[in-house]
Amino acid sequence: MVITAFAFWDRIIYDYFIGSCSRWLLGLAKAVIHTSDEYRAARCIFEIERMVVMFRKTLGNYGELMARTILEKRGYVIINVKFYTRYGEVDLIAKDRSELVFIEVKTRIGTAFGSGVEAITKKKRERMIRTAFRYLQEKNYQDIPCRFDILALNLDKKGRLLHYELITNAFAVEGGNYY
Repeated sequence: MVITAFAFWDRIIYDYFIGSCSRWLLGLAKAVIHTSDEYRAARCIFEIERMVVMFRKTLGNYGELMARTILEKRGYVIINVKFYTRYGEVDLIAKDRSELVFIEVKTRIGTAFGSGVEAITKKKRERMIRTAFRYLQEKNYQDIPCRFDILALNLDKKGRLLHYELITNAFAVEGGNYY
């Protein structure tokens, strides 16, 4: 018997919300691999991985929408959403009083994988800085004060905001080559 990914969509979403999706997927993959049809097993695993990626993107977009509301209530004026370059991406670009703010939004359901703040690595900071430099060049901004903020959102299993943590001036540009 071959297990198809589509029959388990609800189960994947539910298990992902409670943080055990990876264990469940591993079990499903093992069950699928024991079939005699390797092509169908590989296709099933591919579909499962694709659905998880789609869910992560949807969760990220939902978190960024929620973040815009939170930041606007705090007085930020959102200028740009999802600014992409070859160096990376900045989720939100906003003005806070006279400063230009580059904001990374991290959305989590539960704490199984740590907090959103812990997910900002040195490499991610460097990419954000490079992307910010590119944005400043494109807009011909010179001598404008900038900062980098992190907004970590923690949601419950139904997608409701439990709490958020806004870290202003989370990191600074240090010496180095970011070009």
